[in-house]
Amino acid sequence: MGFYIQDDMWEAVSELPRKTQDEVIGSLARLFFEGEQTPLKGVSRSLFVAFRDRVILSTKRSECGKQNGKQKAKQAAKQSAGATESKGDAESGAKSEPSIKEGEGDKEPSPKGEVKKAGAFAPPSLAEVKEWAAAEGWPIDAERFVAFYASNGWKVGKNPMRDWRAAAEGWCRRDGLKRRGEAKRKVCATCPKCGARMFKNTQSGRWDCPKCFESFDKGAVA
Repeated sequence: MGFYIQDDMWEAVSELPRKTQDEVIGSLARLFFEGEQTPLKGVSRSLFVAFRDRVILSTKRSECGKQNGKQKAKQAAKQSAGATESKGDAESGAKSEPSIKEGEGDKEPSPKGEVKKAGAFAPPSLAEVKEWAAAEGWPIDAERFVAFYASNGWKVGKNPMRDWRAAAEGWCRRDGLKRRGEAKRKVCATCPKCGARMFKNTQSGRWDCPKCFESFDKGAVA
């Protein structure tokens, strides 16, 4: 905020001699900028006194304006520094995030948020066991299979199960179940004709030789 000559000031000194004008205006300007009161006499002093308080008030306003400007500048500088610091923290945080290591791309999140490797064992549902049994031809009791292994935490003995399909097939064989289309034969004798191992056909009750393709009754085999 600066010093300026107001209309009434100029109107008051405009009819006076140039010297008096210079004394009054110059003294008012010196008071505003330097805070110095010039000793005057006569009409010059009268006009100076008339306008002196107005100039002093302008000086105070100017000083307040300068202080406010400095405070605003400081606040702006702080805000700018804070924004820069926040940006730096954000960039630092982005850089500090762990990158995906080799092999982690083969991992997938579990329902609980844990990370497990793709292809790791997952207990089958009842529907999955039934679907597998129908496709592979195993007459397994799917409900009993799932209930049994679910109760022991899907373990084979003391070890965690790795392949439930292999476990299901072993379950069927231990129960004496036969896979659909599987030959119902059993090695238990020697062919009296060629000496090869023979299989007993449990459907016909006869002994079949896989080498000479002969079939023998039970009484013909020692």
